[in-house]
Amino acid sequence: MKYTNLELIKLFGDYNISMSDDLSFSHEDPREGELESYLDMKLVKRWGMPLFEKSRITDISILDVGAGTGRMTKHLCKIAGKCVAIEPYLPFFNRLKSSCFQTNVEVHHCALKEYTEMATQPFDLVFISAVLMYLDNEEAIDSLQHIHKLLRPKGLLYIRDYGVEHDAAGDPPFGSVVRDGEEVYCPQILRPPEGIREMARRTGFSYLKWRRSYPIYPMRAPQVINDRWPNIATELLLRTSYSRLLFPVWGMFAAMNLQYRKIKFNYFSYLLQKD
Repeated sequence: MKYTNLELIKLFGDYNISMSDDLSFSHEDPREGELESYLDMKLVKRWGMPLFEKSRITDISILDVGAGTGRMTKHLCKIAGKCVAIEPYLPFFNRLKSSCFQTNVEVHHCALKEYTEMATQPFDLVFISAVLMYLDNEEAIDSLQHIHKLLRPKGLLYIRDYGVEHDAAGDPPFGSVVRDGEEVYCPQILRPPEGIREMARRTGFSYLKWRRSYPIYPMRAPQVINDRWPNIATELLLRTSYSRLLFPVWGMFAAMNLQYRKIKFNYFSYLLQKD
């Protein structure tokens, strides 16, 4: 069964309606959400900010697509002169509106296509996280074309999406959500980096950079350990593993753990530039 975009938005929203404003999914540990937000902002600053003229560095405009409850909007607005967040799922939008009240933030209850038709200014940077994975190739390309229209010349697109290392023939999309108390199949398209590269080429973007995010499941290991064997040693491991000072070390450990467990899907981050 193929769901429409609006049906997928509702399925995802209903399943994650209880998530806190700092998380991207309802089942995440708060420390995991903090890690994800920190890494996203670190890459946005490290990859994107040096590409803007120094005279405009404090006045850039940012669009957060599928902003959810504002997990990244409240961080992105700190580096922007103006930050616009769009969210089509009404319960999430209501929380977004109440949590992101900064004077340089503008929020809209709409999907990307609707916003493209009403936008009055181009953006320097568009941020989109965990959205393309719910779209088939035609829909994803259509979304990238809308984003291309919204960007200034040489504007940047930061994508964070669930994907796979390599495109394996025969591997079906996967995923499920709970609807009316029953698990419902909800396909997710897990694309490899070369798949995103090809879509970028077809929609008028240059493919600048990509990298794996810190693996999700290995990052949960300290919490699992602490739940099962709560003592001072494991609590210390839990706290220091999530310390920002040890992110590089923890990232290498998580990556090795990922390979050892043969987990082939992960979050990937990409930076594209409008040609």
